Amino acid sequence: MKKEEKLVILSFILIILVAVSVFVWRIVVQNPDTNVENTETLTSEEQGQQVTLRSVDDFILNKFILERVQLPDEKTALANENTAMWIKVGDVNEPVMTGYDETYWFTHDYYGNSYYYGSIFENSAIESSKDLIFLHCNTKENSPYKCLLNYSEDNWYLKYKKLKVIDKELKTQKYKLFSVTYLEDSIGKFKNVKSHKKVLEEMKQLRKASIVECGKSKFSKKSKFIIINTLTMEDKHLLLCFYKK
Repeated sequence: MKKEEKLVILSFILIILVAVSVFVWRIVVQNPDTNVENTETLTSEEQGQQVTLRSVDDFILNKFILERVQLPDEKTALANENTAMWIKVGDVNEPVMTGYDETYWFTHDYYGNSYYYGSIFENSAIESSKDLIFLHCNTKENSPYKCLLNYSEDNWYLKYKKLKVIDKELKTQKYKLFSVTYLEDSIGKFKNVKSHKKVLEEMKQLRKASIVECGKSKFSKKSKFIIINTLTMEDKHLLLCFYKK
């Protein structure tokens, strides 16, 4: 074999090695979530919670953890600066997260671990009146929030008609369900609803549009509202609307 041919072959091999090195670097360095050992354990020192990750290959393929880490108690969670409140409605009993942008909590749990179903969170895209709190959650298949969509089931209303909110001072407030309705662009509709008068107007429209009979509701100048905005498999927004006098 001639010297020139050997140089060509060596150059070709060198190019392949460089390409492979760049590919591995991108996976390991630029995607730190995948840079784990086969049996790595994530530990929350403050809460003392642990979760064992899957193998590296399985983690890369699935991207997010499907199993949820046990949540802390209410008092501990509410001491977290990223917890806005704790809510109890039907089978949902957990903290509402805040901070970061509106996409972060779609894919992270209370501890900040990558979690396929995300968390319930205050939507930072809504800069509304202090009288309206807009919450958001992901209702993918098998999501722990999927139960919010089952309004057609027997006794669903009886189970979900009351919402309890525990605030940062550990005080409990009670809200009542007044509407369950669909909207195509819920964020756009409430993005700039800031005056209490405008809030009342919008809430009255939601009450008329309810697809579930929620009984009588009487709003006043002191009424406060919480909307839980869910995203269905058909990309429709189902709103569960609550109020307190």
